[in-house]
Amino acid sequence: MRARTAVLCSVADQGVAALTNILVLVAAARLSTLADFARFSAVYLVFTVLLGVSGAYAGQPLVLKRGAGEETRVACRSAVAFTVLAAAALGALLAAVCVLVPGDTARALLMLGLVLPVVLGQDAVRYAFSTLQQPHLALVSDLLRLGCVLGALAVQDYGASPARLIAVWGLSALPALLLSAALLHRATAGSPLRLRPMLRRGHLGQRFTVEFGVGNATGQLSVLGLGAVGNPLLVGALRGATTLFGPLNVLFTSATSFGPPILGRIGDERRRIRATAALAAALAGTA
Repeated sequence: MRARTAVLCSVADQGVAALTNILVLVAAARLSTLADFARFSAVYLVFTVLLGVSGAYAGQPLVLKRGAGEETRVACRSAVAFTVLAAAALGALLAAVCVLVPGDTARALLMLGLVLPVVLGQDAVRYAFSTLQQPHLALVSDLLRLGCVLGALAVQDYGASPARLIAVWGLSALPALLLSAALLHRATAGSPLRLRPMLRRGHLGQRFTVEFGVGNATGQLSVLGLGAVGNPLLVGALRGATTLFGPLNVLFTSATSFGPPILGRIGDERRRIRATAALAAALAGTA
């Protein structure tokens, strides 16, 4: 695939991902009472933080790989498998704790735990496709996810509980995950899994995770803190207000996550520097 086509597919994919997040919140707001939307928003915020941690630990180190050789294929396959297994373990723990806690928020968190491997796994495959220089496959997967989640939420009745909406949202990503897994398996067939390097001390993802925790995660979790010490409805209000700014956050995060492998394909150093400077200028102008 030509570099220009790859850039267009990658940009389009980030746009689809941002649009999906916006429409999920809009649909939840239309289907929920004010109190239920606050609960849904709190749980969705927890997912957003977990998504950021997953991307920082497994995704960002992955996109720094160069080339399409055996080492890169092994890294992609291992990162996706690690993400799914870690999400399954964390999701099971979350569900086990929340099943003992009463309340609608706890039930919604329980559902999040059950669907966590699906939603985090689908996102991890996007990083793998970017690293393998096949962003068009990520675009196809995200378009399928967008169609499925909109269709699933469209048939829900007003007043649906936060737990039901979380379950519908999470399970609607399953077709996209299955398609992505099949495409990734074909692209990395025969490559072994190497999970131990991702658990070793000094793994680059540990540094990225700390950076995410100090930066983005702190700001996002502060919203939950406001809801805990004040009115829980503040969570829904703040999430609704920031929905309009969500695409910018996705855009900037995606630029730093998916930009390096695309820019790395430019062979001439001067052209690569000019392209990087142009991207930086475009992001600055957008901000």
